Amino acid sequence: CRMKNPLGCRNLFWSCTSPWRPGTKGGPSRGRPGSIYRSISSQAIAQDMTTGISELMSAETRATHIVAEARNARGERLKVAKQDAQTVINMVRTEKEAAFLSRSNQPLDNDKLLDMKKTTHAEVKTMTKHFESNKAASIAMLIEVTTNVSMTLEETRKLSGQRANAHSY
Repeated sequence: CRMKNPLGCRNLFWSCTSPWRPGTKGGPSRGRPGSIYRSISSQAIAQDMTTGISELMSAETRATHIVAEARNARGERLKVAKQDAQTVINMVRTEKEAAFLSRSNQPLDNDKLLDMKKTTHAEVKTMTKHFESNKAASIAMLIEVTTNVSMTLEETRKLSGQRANAHSY
């Protein structure tokens, strides 16, 4: 059996061989024959350490395998998700293309087409009429503006010139 040593912690290097409990009279006698504590050999300690190390290494390899499997499974799930998304995209694309083609292949009603042509023709006639009626006035205004140039300076221009000259010194 194993018992707690007088300090209260488990000590793997001592094992119990008598009914003595900490806090009773007569405590353990270490090192004498028949002692309640006996030392574990260094060979046993080394064997326990190697088994512990080998257990740690095997646990590490198992963990490595688990992580690798999880990565592979994630990659597979992503591939399947991409394929599913591509099929949905293709279905939606074909539906939209079919709807577009059905709408574009329908001939316009002759009445709608004639109405559009009449409206467009009337608007073009109106614009041409406005252009012709204002053509002479526009030409006269352009000639007037380009030939009559005033040589006088406005008061604000004079003041700004004076300020510029004052700051240049």
